[in-house]
Amino acid sequence: MMRRERVQAMLLAILLDGIDPVAAQAPEPQANDPIRVEVTGSRIARVDAETALPIQTITRDEIDRAGWTTASEIMAHVSASFNGMTPAMSIGNGGSPGLSSANLRGIGDGNTLVLLNGRRLSNYAFLSGAPNIDVIPVSVIDRVEILKDGASSIYGTDAIAGVVNFITRKDYRGVDVTGFADLTEHRGGNAYQASLAAGWGDLAKDRFNVFASLDWHREESIAARDRAYAASGNRPGEGFDIRDIHSIPANLDGGFIDGTVHWLNPAFAAGCAPPLSLPATEFRFGEGEMCLTGPGLGEDIAPTTERWTGFGRATWQFAAGHEVFAEYLYSRTQMTLRTRPTPASEFTTIDGAPLLYPEDGPYYPAEYAAAHGLSGPLEVFYRTIPLGPRTEIVTTDAERLTIGAQGTVGSWSYGAGFSHSENRADDEYVSGFVQASRLLPAMATGLINPFGASTQSGLDLLASTQFEGAVRSARAVVEQFDAQLSRDWIRLPGGNLAIAFGGEWRRESLDDRPAPILDTGDVIGAPFEISPQSATRSVGAVSAETSIPFAKGWELLGSVRYDHYSDFGGTTNPKLAVRWQPSASWLVRGSWGTGFRAPTLTDLYEPPFAASAFGLEDPVRCPVTQTPDDCGVGGFTTIYGGNPALSPETSTQVTAGFVWEPVAGFSIGADAWRIAKHNVIGALPPDVIVDNYDAYAAGRVLRGPPDPAYPGLPGPIQRIVGISENLGELTTAGVDIALRARLLSTAVGQLALSLDGTYVHSYTIRLPGVDADERAGRYALSSDAWLAVPRWRHYAQLAWQRGTWGATLAQTFQAGATDRGPNADGNPRRVGSYSLWDLQGTWTWQHRATLALGVRNLFDTDPPFSNASFGFDPAYAQTRGRSYDARLSYAFR
Repeated sequence: MMRRERVQAMLLAILLDGIDPVAAQAPEPQANDPIRVEVTGSRIARVDAETALPIQTITRDEIDRAGWTTASEIMAHVSASFNGMTPAMSIGNGGSPGLSSANLRGIGDGNTLVLLNGRRLSNYAFLSGAPNIDVIPVSVIDRVEILKDGASSIYGTDAIAGVVNFITRKDYRGVDVTGFADLTEHRGGNAYQASLAAGWGDLAKDRFNVFASLDWHREESIAARDRAYAASGNRPGEGFDIRDIHSIPANLDGGFIDGTVHWLNPAFAAGCAPPLSLPATEFRFGEGEMCLTGPGLGEDIAPTTERWTGFGRATWQFAAGHEVFAEYLYSRTQMTLRTRPTPASEFTTIDGAPLLYPEDGPYYPAEYAAAHGLSGPLEVFYRTIPLGPRTEIVTTDAERLTIGAQGTVGSWSYGAGFSHSENRADDEYVSGFVQASRLLPAMATGLINPFGASTQSGLDLLASTQFEGAVRSARAVVEQFDAQLSRDWIRLPGGNLAIAFGGEWRRESLDDRPAPILDTGDVIGAPFEISPQSATRSVGAVSAETSIPFAKGWELLGSVRYDHYSDFGGTTNPKLAVRWQPSASWLVRGSWGTGFRAPTLTDLYEPPFAASAFGLEDPVRCPVTQTPDDCGVGGFTTIYGGNPALSPETSTQVTAGFVWEPVAGFSIGADAWRIAKHNVIGALPPDVIVDNYDAYAAGRVLRGPPDPAYPGLPGPIQRIVGISENLGELTTAGVDIALRARLLSTAVGQLALSLDGTYVHSYTIRLPGVDADERAGRYALSSDAWLAVPRWRHYAQLAWQRGTWGATLAQTFQAGATDRGPNADGNPRRVGSYSLWDLQGTWTWQHRATLALGVRNLFDTDPPFSNASFGFDPAYAQTRGRSYDARLSYAFR
């Protein structure tokens, strides 16, 4: 033997000291070996239920016991996920109406990687960096695996907050029919669902399986006037007032007197026109004799949603240990959104053009005008209540085709696949949207009565000012090729050393086509100046992973991933995890990793658009001029949109935890976590820019030429720039708690208790130019909105089973948070804690039929007051109130 070979042999002997002599060979599988499965976060199949990574699994049984009917409803009960988009948040949301998303750690839904059977879904087409999870039908879900430690080097390092993997049934046989209804005690919000699933073929015997399902789901709208907590726009004791000056009867501008706007209304003495408008002598933008409108004008606090979904999967085992599969998902969703009738005045027209009623019009209040020193055409502040609420329909179509193969060749396991995932979204204005270019001349005819009821000719003229039709169409696509190899390699003292390799290539594209009318700003109250955009990118990645059980009870898991973006170059991100099991009852684990999230195509290329921000004071001019335009009566035009100059977000994640099972059937686990995210992508809201003027004005507040009347002051604000940008750092840390208890069987049945909770110790935002701000237990800036960060959230279940009978009592709880705005005295106010209890009972007949009856929100708990829109926060609490549900399922076997 040559000298170099002897040295190599000695080194190898030292490294493998204590290792089984067959170390150079792959261990042979034995007939009685335990079943190995692949779990989210690793490509290496394993036996242990608890891994080195913190993973929460929600099973099919848990979904059925809780009665959840949508993927967003499942995620709403995951304590680590909060502030994800929900259907209720689509009301008044011009950015992503129709989106439902997962948001682990509350750091932005684009930081949570959502998978369907281990592969990506396309992002939602309308202004989103996240997929719409509600396109996944609950009826086909086998389980949901949630990887909570973030930055997966296996699936993608853009998973800064973690991974949610929806896993479907794969070997289903028989026919299942299910009908579901959930009826609210109060008006609105009823939900219905029906599903049909059928499967044929046994993979073990027939070597094939074909499975298909069809689902229908409908949720009815909830009107603001039908919920007491949302029906009033004025709560003086809370310092909350969202009443508006745009009214019918219309208000008049009585001039600027003693530093405030003086409002007039001819109908004030008669009490205005209740319930459409109510008299007031003061509100946030002035005083006088006025009629104000509140939320009771036909707008909704939850939309009508209807969804049809089809899913199919076919698997063929063409040889022993080898199979091919094809999977197809199609979902169509229609969401009807209703907001208040159009407000029309100089505050809402694109160029500040006033809405004038002519002096010779038949409805001109000549006597009232003369008594108050008004003459000539009257500037009116009017709301188009005869046209009803502004109504739009958002239609989304989601498609996903996946084909692939998997199996074993010798000691290697392999998998490969191609997927095409597409999301198309269309927005159509149905009624109530008014064009300024039509309304202004129509009002000038005098035929439309802004102070009361119009004749039929006036109503017809008002109706002719509407814009109806498609206003936007967008398409997002992800195409992906991927391949993986894994095997057990050599035997170590703690088990088999295993390795895995993966490769991936994907192409992302986004095409956004707004209607030309949105570019003009002619539709009052709609986003304007939107231009078409189209963009693509490609990403290639390779990854490697190893599991090293280097000693009895010890496992070291290491992985690394290299990604190359066509627009941002390459990045390498490692991840390490360790698992130590000193005894059968104890498991200790920890992990460390880094993340890299390139700006999404929406972040980069979202078409710029403008909207008005009301109630903002110019901190430089207002104290001196005291004019309405400078002091918050009018609105400042704000520009939103993407930014091609963005830099990627990067992150570092750390976890450490344990699982303890002192007796069989009882376990408690705790995992501490910390995420530090840098170069956070978001947009500063205009109120934040104005409130921190010295830090943010440069480049964001655009002014016109100086006003000769105030030569020592800069010109008036013309625009505020609120486009996406890199906003500094976000650091959050906390602890996840998991409790499981299978109580002893008793004469009255078997009981089981579970609890999953998350405590947020810190949520610190470091924006450029200002001090770090601790936001745990308060409202925090998330992307471009203020959302609550509760310190504690949990979901707990107490389940009872006796033969064919069962029952589940569940609680969803979150602690309160300091509100976004102060109370009436200017002091911080607290949004109360929120607790919902659900009760469901089941009866099963011959393992074929199941009847479930339940009560949701058992104590009819209303959302706690918040000085957000409508007086409650739809991201914080649900709007349906107490409801009664029934589900009947029958299985043909």
